[in-house]
Amino acid sequence: MALKKSSGLSDLRIYEPSFACEYSSRKEEAEHRSRLLAKIHNAYSKALERLAAHNKARLPVAMRIRGGGGFCFGLLDPTSNIIANTFILCPRDPAAYKGRGDEAAACGVEKELKELESRSLDGMVTFLSRFFPYLADCEAVRYLLLADADLLVATRIIVVDRRMKRFGSSEPAVEEALGMALRCAALAAQHPDPDLFVGAWLTISSRLDEAVSLLAKVRRRSPSSRIHNLEKLLHGPPPQVDDSRGSLLLAWQLAMSRRPVPRIIPYQNTSTGLKRVLLDAIHGFYLQALARLPAGELHSRYERSLLMAGHCYGPLDPVSNIIVNTIWYDAVFPPAMELELGMVSTPGLLRIETRSMYGLVSFLCTHYHHLNFHRATRCLLEADGSLLLADPNLDAEAAAATIAVLRLKEPARLHAPWSTDTGFHTALGSRVVSQAQGGPATSVNEALRQLPLLPGTPTPMLKQTFSLHVKRCWGLSCLCCRVEASSPVKMLSGLPGC
Repeated sequence: MALKKSSGLSDLRIYEPSFACEYSSRKEEAEHRSRLLAKIHNAYSKALERLAAHNKARLPVAMRIRGGGGFCFGLLDPTSNIIANTFILCPRDPAAYKGRGDEAAACGVEKELKELESRSLDGMVTFLSRFFPYLADCEAVRYLLLADADLLVATRIIVVDRRMKRFGSSEPAVEEALGMALRCAALAAQHPDPDLFVGAWLTISSRLDEAVSLLAKVRRRSPSSRIHNLEKLLHGPPPQVDDSRGSLLLAWQLAMSRRPVPRIIPYQNTSTGLKRVLLDAIHGFYLQALARLPAGELHSRYERSLLMAGHCYGPLDPVSNIIVNTIWYDAVFPPAMELELGMVSTPGLLRIETRSMYGLVSFLCTHYHHLNFHRATRCLLEADGSLLLADPNLDAEAAAATIAVLRLKEPARLHAPWSTDTGFHTALGSRVVSQAQGGPATSVNEALRQLPLLPGTPTPMLKQTFSLHVKRCWGLSCLCCRVEASSPVKMLSGLPGC
């Protein structure tokens, strides 16, 4: 994102869109991929060590890993995944090694194992990019590096790093997404039978304790009975839909015990994915605001003002801010002629959502000069897109009241089994005050001055004291919550300054 130069206003930090690439260069991507392949190769070496009874047995074991689709992705650690996937029944090509001598087979299998490692990497990257739609492939490789090629550990790191506070609020949705992501990973890795692969892992997840115990006993010179018991478990029928519900949660919790989320996560300068997640949250606010505004007046009056100045920033919650700003602009700048519009323009809605996002980020960066676009975006994600919760110095009393309401309305969020959330609080908290050496760099009024100066803001707003309008919005949240008919809209329209 580009920081706009403002003449004569050195305290303002106004961000605008930029076409600069924030991702790694091809050289860096190749280096990260090479390092990840080395970790994957290490997992295959450990699996071969555990499966081969002696050195002479390494070749047939390697051939079985290759022929059985022994990929390193699944619901356990990479080495256990390779062992489990090796014993999953898969269609094999009977002529794959027919008529080949030991030397030719050895040369061929080493090459094919390297290919299998590369396909495993492709499968894991596909899993993450399918599970997190805004995640770029190069970012997926970075998270996998941080997780030592452990797929579920990488997934947990992404959830925590991207401040996905509502992750797991719908347990069936998470389990469905995990199953679909596993299938996509198998397809990307060219697994011989993706459906069988997913079914086997559902079976493993439904009997996870037994599967982990059996896999841990697979060592050199293990009794054949242990291998037989493992194969019997893997080849069993997958659980029914009702029986499998909640079973994937055990694998998720086990991933937390394998490797905790690191406190410091590198590669924090890529904001594209975070920006898309924040835009998605802001889009939800606009859908709620559109549902609250009366349909008749929306198409005849408020659609124009919403698309022109219905920003989600302000001293209230995001949805209330949209409603107040929409009604204010319609009252102060009424249309020159009446228009009856039949639908809300999708490009127009995206435009106002994008301007709102840059307004939120620019406010925080102006208020706290040590924040950059990336850190401000992360704070807003942690605050669910609410400026009131993102900035502890905006209005402490209102923020405390909002947090109290959230605790009453969403108590299950903190106790959801999939949740990584730690509580309801302001996103910046006391950290900002200490890092800023005495408090914010500018006052709230100074930070509000940059809002009408954002690129794309309608010209008439530059002639108005927008901060004065914002001040007069305090205490309007109760009215905004009832904006479902024309009477509260009229009450808002009749307020001073509107």
